[in-house]
Amino acid sequence: HADDVIRDTARTIAPELSAHQDNIFLNMALFERVDAVFRMRDQLELDAEQQRLLEETHKEFVRSGANLEPEAQARLREINSELATLSQQFQENVLDETNEFELLVTERADLGDLPESLVALAAEEARRRGHDCDECWAFTLQRPSINPFLQYSPNREMRRTMFEGYAMRGDNDNDNDNKVIVQRTVQLRAERAALMGYETHAHYVLSDNMAENPENVYQLLGKVWEPALE
Repeated sequence: HADDVIRDTARTIAPELSAHQDNIFLNMALFERVDAVFRMRDQLELDAEQQRLLEETHKEFVRSGANLEPEAQARLREINSELATLSQQFQENVLDETNEFELLVTERADLGDLPESLVALAAEEARRRGHDCDECWAFTLQRPSINPFLQYSPNREMRRTMFEGYAMRGDNDNDNDNKVIVQRTVQLRAERAALMGYETHAHYVLSDNMAENPENVYQLLGKVWEPALE
């Protein structure tokens, strides 16, 4: 659900929201109050919920850079702002690629056993996209369209076209290409992780997740890999 106004607003407000969050979590007076309570937690007779809330709040401040030196915090603000802008542009490019794609089917046999309700929707989509034909069906990369087609169509090449259309969004060397955005995003994430004292962005993200570190992720994937291949 988007139009030019919504998208222009999103582009404007993404870095502003990032700055707003930084203004909260890099507010030293506020963090000092949170930190003071955190250091006194063993004397406060907190119940389990209060303890959890305090720990998570304190951790969120720390993971947002509250313990960094002022110069590092200033750089962190710049990184967060640019990442917010890049993320918005990335999403817009994927949205444009999704909306522009279509697969027009003109042979009923290529629909296989697609339910009639979905056949009717595909016919309506073809008319909506300006195709003046008695029997044709348009399929898009939206989930309710692509998933049933991949499931029911017996036409392997058409399924390949649909799958590659979905998988290659933002990687078609056109105005919506995301490769430069991805490259810059990776650079900024790596710099932010280093600022926060982590080896990589993966280490930074996973330190607050169940896996805890990349090594555990690969260990789990290794256990799954062989049975999955079988």
